[in-house]
Amino acid sequence: MTRLSKIAGGAFILWGILHLVGGGMILMAAWNDPDAGFAAYSTASGGYDALAGDILGYFAYGLVALGAIAAIIGVRGNLKNDETALLANTVLVLLTEIGLIVFLLLPDHLSLLDASPGLILGLVGIVAGGLACHRTEAHHVDI
Repeated sequence: MTRLSKIAGGAFILWGILHLVGGGMILMAAWNDPDAGFAAYSTASGGYDALAGDILGYFAYGLVALGAIAAIIGVRGNLKNDETALLANTVLVLLTEIGLIVFLLLPDHLSLLDASPGLILGLVGIVAGGLACHRTEAHHVDI
């Protein structure tokens, strides 16, 4: 385990925890009241029906699942400088953050400041993990 792999693993683990907590908060709010679930977004205007709240809850559940997967891969593989774990978390984080950018940041539903912790942690994990695998002999572990 190198210093860079520890940084990458830590960033991916924190990214996962951030999305577990954030998705969980939206999920719980949407579960109780559709309007409360949408209140996290700056352009939400209220008056949402139960279906909209359930759809938001479903997507928040997906965010929780992605966070759990990223954290598990971070612990089981990224901390050990595993190339497969780096690839898995890089793809997972990039696809998730591209969706965030396209569907929430660009239409201005979410501020860059609110999105920056996840974006920064993902970038740190990807760059540090790539450098760790490139600079040292990467290992392959069973995830």
